[in-house]
Order: sequence, then structure tokens, then C-alpha cells
Amino acid sequence: MMSKNETMALAMTTYNAGAYLDEQLDSLRLQNVPFDEVVIVDDCSTDGTPQRVEEYIRKYDLKTWKLYRHEKNEGFISAFRDALSYCDKELIFLCDQDDVWYPEKTETIGEVFARHPELQVLATSFDLIDENGERIADKPMAKRMNHNLIRRPLEPGAFSWLSFDDVIGYNVSPGCTLALRRSLRNQYLTTPPDMTLPHDWAMCVIAGVGNGLGYLDMPLMGYRQHSSNTLGLKRRSTYEERVKAARIDARQKDAIAVLARSFNAPAPSIRKAEDVAQFFAQRAEALEERSIFELTSLLVSSTGSGFRLTIGMDIRTVMAYKGGSAKKDEPSQTNAAEMQAKAAEKAEDKTESSIPDQESK
Repeated sequence: MMSKNETMALAMTTYNAGAYLDEQLDSLRLQNVPFDEVVIVDDCSTDGTPQRVEEYIRKYDLKTWKLYRHEKNEGFISAFRDALSYCDKELIFLCDQDDVWYPEKTETIGEVFARHPELQVLATSFDLIDENGERIADKPMAKRMNHNLIRRPLEPGAFSWLSFDDVIGYNVSPGCTLALRRSLRNQYLTTPPDMTLPHDWAMCVIAGVGNGLGYLDMPLMGYRQHSSNTLGLKRRSTYEERVKAARIDARQKDAIAVLARSFNAPAPSIRKAEDVAQFFAQRAEALEERSIFELTSLLVSSTGSGFRLTIGMDIRTVMAYKGGSAKKDEPSQTNAAEMQAKAAEKAEDKTESSIPDQESK
């Protein structure tokens, strides 16, 4: 059973919530174990979202629910920072505006924290759902977990510890699945507000540095996919999209290295974070220059399977780029690169992760 001392708060943000807001609020209100506090920060919606939230709170007389409004649109990271700062309970759950939580979510997560006092951040699995709430079939890959976001095998259906290495290259779960202790929240709020790393990933990194990051392989919510998602499970298929994503990736990996140093990670972890940051900076430069030679060199030198697949997709995208051919490369190098890229795809079950690392808005 969950410890009675583990009070629970919800940190939720809204922005032009649209059609799914009431269904999400219903799923939060009807949890088997209710929240002691619900904090909702509206990021200057223009479609009446805050009025809808206020009406919902009045309708159900939700005295522990509080709504705060931004006077200008500040972005989802700023909105979540504010929501987190307003929470005053021991466990804090993160929440988006358009998903559906299963009734047992708070109860199950609370019990995991009670069993593991050293746990600082817990990620859980989820079901993919469409605009109508129907489940979406996924494409699981060998030796991966959580819709391919965790790039190593774990015990199915069980709790597992994750390490700093698990989050150094890619995020392991959408932020809406996370719950964290207030002490971890306090650590996160010491980081720069303009940090390029999304809040959820940053908190997982901090927890990983402190050996307090866990994962429960149990779907506790429906994670909705639709055209209006701020962060979605988007495949970066065009050259322009991959270049934009590569620039963001490079900045995010640099931010992870900064976090590793700031929170006193062991020296080998700091060196690895710095190596990863350098790798992604080189990848972004090579992709911008459409250099098959440099991308192939990175592909050969990479030790992470996820990294190899990313570079392999970069190579295939550059070769198919309709805006022009690859620069600075000979045809023989291009042919060799294509063979390398195909080998990387074959090694990863011939498909890129169904949930690539998420792209900031």
C-alpha cells in the first residue's frame, strides 16, 4: 500500500486545449487515489481554455485545484517550471492537456515510490491513442523497451532502475508519464530557465546522475497523437526537418553535459556526456554540409545502436535530398555510405524507432 505520508500534487499546463481537455480533467478527477493538490498553469490561451478550466473546477467544487495564468505566451518549458514551483506536496506528477489517465495511475505510482525510498523520478509506459481515443498499434524493436525509447532490454511488466547512460543520448519517456519527488523538483529549479533541454528530460538526467531514476513497464495512460501536439511522436523524414532536428539535438546534448558537471556526476560520466555532445555537434555540421564522407565516418565510429541508426537515416535522407546532391563526396563514397546505412537499418530491425527523440517547438 502507498505510504500515507506521500502527499501528491499534479503539475499541468494548458494552451488552447481544444477538444480533449474535459476528458483529461475527468480522468484526473476520477483517480482511485485523488490528488492532494492540482496546479494548472495556462500559457496565455486565446480560445477560452482558462474559462473552461475555471468552470470545471466550479462544477465539481474542486477546492484543492488551482489555476494560474500567464499574461503572455512563454512556452511549455516555462509553463511547466511555474507549475512545478507552485506544487507543495511530496510527490509531483506531470500532466499534459490532451491525454487520458487510467484510474489506477496515482495509486500504482505512489506504491512504487513507497517501495523505493531512494527513487527520485519514475517513468512509466503508456498506450498510444488516436484522436478518437482508440489504441494505435506500435512497432516494437528488438532489445528495446517503452515503445523503443529505452534502448536496452528490461524485465517486461516490472520496475527497473535506469542509469545516467540511459538518458545521455535520448529521452526515455514522454514527460506526461513522469512523477518525481519534491527534492528532485527543487534541484531542477536551480537550473537556468533558458536551458534548451526539455524539463522532463532534464529531470531524468538529474535523477540519473544521482542514481534515482526508475522505470515501470506498465501502461498507465493513453498518450494521444494528433495534429496539434506541441511535442509529438513525429518522424523526421525530410532533409530540412532532419537538419533542424540535428541542430536541436546538438544543443540538447551540450545541455546534458552541463547538467552532468553541475550535479557532480562521476568523471567518466562527464567525459561520456562531453563525447556525446561533440558527436552530435559534428553530426549537425556534417548534415548541414550534406557530407556523406563525414556522416559515414560518424556512422563507423559510433558505439551506440541508436546513434548508428540516426546517422544511417541522415545518410539516406541526404542521398534522397531533392534540393541537390551530397556535397564534397565522390560517387564511390556515396555507394559505400549507402551500404553502411542499410546495414545500420538492418541491425535495428529495418525501422527507425517508432518514437524518435522528441523535438522542441
